[in-house]
Amino acid sequence: QNHEGTKYLKKCPMAMPQCTWLDADVGEAYFWHGSGKSADGSVDLIDAIVSVGHEPSEENSEEMAVSDGASSRFAKVTSMFGAGVYLADIASKANLYVPCPVCHQGAYFRDPCHCSMADVEKKGPYRMLLCRAAMGRVYVEKKYKEARYKGDFNPAKKLGVDSVMGEATKGQLAFREYVVYNDSASYPEFIVHYFRRAHVVKNGGPFKKAKLF
Repeated sequence: QNHEGTKYLKKCPMAMPQCTWLDADVGEAYFWHGSGKSADGSVDLIDAIVSVGHEPSEENSEEMAVSDGASSRFAKVTSMFGAGVYLADIASKANLYVPCPVCHQGAYFRDPCHCSMADVEKKGPYRMLLCRAAMGRVYVEKKYKEARYKGDFNPAKKLGVDSVMGEATKGQLAFREYVVYNDSASYPEFIVHYFRRAHVVKNGGPFKKAKLF
């Protein structure tokens, strides 16, 4: 509770509402994670995440091979904050990593999607994960240095923490980035199905703040 990162997040809280049933002593909170099928459509990364577990093994070796640091929970060492589980406190941020269910493109690190909305909606909804994660001791990164996170990055050894929160900074990060480095610290609790709407909702707003559960 007295850790500097914990104090910072109390002063500048995350966007997700805090839930009384979560363990505040270990910094437990809900986060979004966007994913979908691999770029060639051969592997459903959402199904892989919720079914075969977190640790690389013979059973999920194919899932590991298609991981790109954004479309699955397993990031490469070349990812911005090293190899970890990347999470978001804003659904619209996680949505950027969710590919088209038809062509499997249209997400970060992939080609643009040219499918019509009609074709996409016939295929079915987009999906993202609502995860529980224990952040523990958080290092708040405000002045990003690439060299700090490259190679075999271990936050406990390098920074004396359990996780990293990259603060939104002009010219570097448009949204906050939350990363945990122990796979057992993150649990995918719900698969959320949704559709995207490009048009403005008529008579929408002002909107009330949604309650989680």
